Amino acid sequence: MGIFSGAYPVGKVKWERVEGLGAIKMDLYRAKIVGGWLVTFSTGNAATGSGSGGLTFISDPEHSWDGSSLNLEEVK
Repeated sequence: MGIFSGAYPVGKVKWERVEGLGAIKMDLYRAKIVGGWLVTFSTGNAATGSGSGGLTFISDPEHSWDGSSLNLEEVK
């Protein structure tokens, strides 16, 4: 049996939109999961099928990420 072989859903993922600034228009969403965030993005035109997208996990056990970009000056 694989991860997607179950006959019934085991839960729901609540996606939050993350607002972006800049020249690239994209849809960016995050979902709080155990141990961090599941983040997905897509660009392009769904009607024509052009564009790109991705999905990644960001480790953040305390869920302290507020959705803002990291300020590298604060990290130093």
